[in-house]
Amino acid sequence: MLRVELKRMLKTRSTWGLFVIAFTLSLFFAFYTVRHEAYYQYENGQTEIIRGSKAYELKQDRYDMVSGKITPELMADAMKIYHEIIEKYGDDYSVPAEISDKVLGPYSPVYTWIMQAFTDKNGIHYSIAELSPEQMKNFNEERIMTLQRLLEEKYNKVPQVKEYAMTHVDMDRETFDYNYGIGSTHTFDNLGILTFIITLICIVIAAPVFSADYASGADDILRCTRDGKRRLAITKLC
Repeated sequence: MLRVELKRMLKTRSTWGLFVIAFTLSLFFAFYTVRHEAYYQYENGQTEIIRGSKAYELKQDRYDMVSGKITPELMADAMKIYHEIIEKYGDDYSVPAEISDKVLGPYSPVYTWIMQAFTDKNGIHYSIAELSPEQMKNFNEERIMTLQRLLEEKYNKVPQVKEYAMTHVDMDRETFDYNYGIGSTHTFDNLGILTFIITLICIVIAAPVFSADYASGADDILRCTRDGKRRLAITKLC
């Protein structure tokens, strides 16, 4: 019976039309995600924008020096380099683009983690300039406290969410691994949109399984047959 129901669905022209739309959208979002990725290369005062798969390759090379094991010592080194550059040029806006790209750029993921981990008692994130290399040895403790503040702020009326989240946090983890990849980009934003669209398409494909027989009155006849109740209902749900 399931084979018959599937065969009937696959013989419907609208099912194949919607399948083609879903497949085309999947290809579009895949190419769009890769094409949308950009790498800004500064050479001799000129900015060159590189897009597509080449941008991924260049970024992998760029972040190669921070790939692998991320330790508090590596974060402290990144902070030292940042403060040395700022001390030399005065502030972020005065740093030449080439220096920022070649010296600070490879450490940009590290600076992002640091800013996300360090917050004050009100949950406001510190800027890199407000932090010192010595504070990086407390990165894990600060990360956990920031997570607790965030959970309390967002889920203060649902304490079980905080409890569940905190039970899945590795409290003693001082290091973690990092490798640049497609997940470091806008991939998951696009994936969320695509998943929503395909879910709608699947709903449209599945709706006639129930509505077609109801509209034609065929379900009244089918329910009178031997397998027209529980077995047919289970088959249609499947």
